[in-house]
Amino acid sequence: MFDRFANVVFRDPAPELTYRIPPGMEPSPGSRVQVPLGNRTETGLVVSISDQSSVGAIKDIAALLDPQPIVTEAQIQLSRKLADYYVCEPGEALFKMFPAPPGSFRLDAKRPLKIPGFDFSEKEPVARHRLNEEQSAIFDSIQSGNAGAFHLIHGITGSGKTEIYIHLLQKAWKSGRGGILLVPEIALTVQMIQRLQEVFGQSIALLHSGLAARDRFLNYLSVLAGKRRLVVGTRSAIFAPVPSPAYIIIDEEHDSSYRENSAPRYDARLISRWIVEESGGSIVAGSATPRLESRRACDTHPRHFFYHPIRSRASGQLPDVEVINAPDKNPVSGKMITMIEQNLKNGRQTILLLNRRGYQPFIYCDHCGSTLQCPRCSVTLHFHKPDQLVCHYCSMTIPYQGKCIQCGKPARAAGTGVQRLEEFLGSRFPEARLERVDTDTSRGGKNLQDCLQRFFNGELDILMGTQMIAKGLDAPNVTLVGVLQADQGLLLSDYRAQERTFSLLMQVAGRAGRGNFKGQVLLEALNPSHPIIQQASAQDYDAFYNEELALRKATWYPPFCRLVRMLVRSPDAEYAEKKIDELFTALQSKLQGYSDQDLQILGPAPAPIEKIHEQFRWHILIKTRSYERIRGQLREVLESFRPGLTKGHLEFEPDTQDIV
Repeated sequence: MFDRFANVVFRDPAPELTYRIPPGMEPSPGSRVQVPLGNRTETGLVVSISDQSSVGAIKDIAALLDPQPIVTEAQIQLSRKLADYYVCEPGEALFKMFPAPPGSFRLDAKRPLKIPGFDFSEKEPVARHRLNEEQSAIFDSIQSGNAGAFHLIHGITGSGKTEIYIHLLQKAWKSGRGGILLVPEIALTVQMIQRLQEVFGQSIALLHSGLAARDRFLNYLSVLAGKRRLVVGTRSAIFAPVPSPAYIIIDEEHDSSYRENSAPRYDARLISRWIVEESGGSIVAGSATPRLESRRACDTHPRHFFYHPIRSRASGQLPDVEVINAPDKNPVSGKMITMIEQNLKNGRQTILLLNRRGYQPFIYCDHCGSTLQCPRCSVTLHFHKPDQLVCHYCSMTIPYQGKCIQCGKPARAAGTGVQRLEEFLGSRFPEARLERVDTDTSRGGKNLQDCLQRFFNGELDILMGTQMIAKGLDAPNVTLVGVLQADQGLLLSDYRAQERTFSLLMQVAGRAGRGNFKGQVLLEALNPSHPIIQQASAQDYDAFYNEELALRKATWYPPFCRLVRMLVRSPDAEYAEKKIDELFTALQSKLQGYSDQDLQILGPAPAPIEKIHEQFRWHILIKTRSYERIRGQLREVLESFRPGLTKGHLEFEPDTQDIV
């Protein structure tokens, strides 16, 4: 009897290890097992099995959790590519690719689960609406295009991009293949999901964190078992085991939520390209405000990146946009009040965006001159009614008695948050049915969906909130959109601040006038003449794109370079600074020989927000023409540096999206 061996990977950053398979145990690549690791037992995933091993003393697998694999060979291979790109262990990547099984769940053929599925012999799905001439031309171009191609649908808000998605998924279904549709946030795409389910019924598997753990895992298993081949979900749905998807569709492709926030910090848009390279499918990315990287790729690589503009709305017309000065004292200008009043009289609905949670964002003391800051983070505390100071980064709350934390003297609150806006409008329009939407009112997702459904049903007159309400809402009776403090996002210390502000304003403006009535948009800004505000008010993406691209080129930022961020954080400020200096020295030594035109190392420096969650943060930015060329050298530096980082943590992020 010959021994058999399994290579096992882990969720934590541990290397791939070899274990002996005990007699009588039959694991497969993709099965979960329990194995001894140090002085504890850990759950791992088998990634390969062999009849020999070059390792000396080998421990036995302790238990087989899943006789049947819960990941595919394609997912295992993808995890290796992801680990190589993001400089992490394969297990860290592979455990991102499936939902955590609930409790002590085991996938056992002896105790079969009732996995939801779809009878493919049932009637074929039929799209409810025909494509118009512009949509049809794009559909024909995509479905007859090259394998592995990237198609960017640059359609203005309300142009009918969703209808193209539906017809493409229908085409994939009829051909016996599958498809994946990624959305930024399920709760904000209620209408899209409803339209998809009307066409495809139970053949769609939903994969997102808003589902109960058991439901999410069973939906995943239904795809793994081949019972469903159409998947709709947020960024992690990109890893769904759809065999050879014909289309990967990325709705609102500009949205930053497609970037993972914990290691490995993958980008679902990049992963999609790796998948279609293997599957022979195509990527379809849609947005009214495409990322600069995507738009420019269509210009510089037209044989692989295809640009499909849609200049007109499928229904309704673009709204008129006006910019005025923000009021000095009142939360809302007199003109905004007048327009809301008229809209209510006309029986129309209003959306108001104020991208600031809480009641008032600043608390300051006239006596000692201090602003009230979070003791755990280097940010100001926000006043939330009825009587709390809240940190919007670590969620710490402190009772507020109207006094300065530093000197005990009376303190004052200033500014306007969305709570204060709600209070002001409630007193100004007592008969209006209004609701506030932000993370404070929408925890768990269901409250948000219920609120949006009531808005779509015409049960609310005014919907106000933070950036959550800027995307995905299609309410034909909305004829007024107001944006308060429209230029506040331009103050952030981030090279993408202008792009994000422009996109947010364009997206929310697009909520108005999608039905039979002309829409109006009013932007209130401290600096109405700022070019970004003017471009957004003109709804002129081309002007924004050309000016922002020129600025990025002059300052050598993406898409003209690749940006890699390394951040060291520690509860010890001196230790964090010491270790980032060591990392900087190691990088300089390893990357010497590159010219300034090929590579620049910026820093080390404190992060723009120096402390979060009692962790002091220092970072380094690397600008390079080719991340692929330096990746091996960066891996060597990190593998040498990480073991010595005993009192802190290193965050590594290629193609970083956020440098705050």
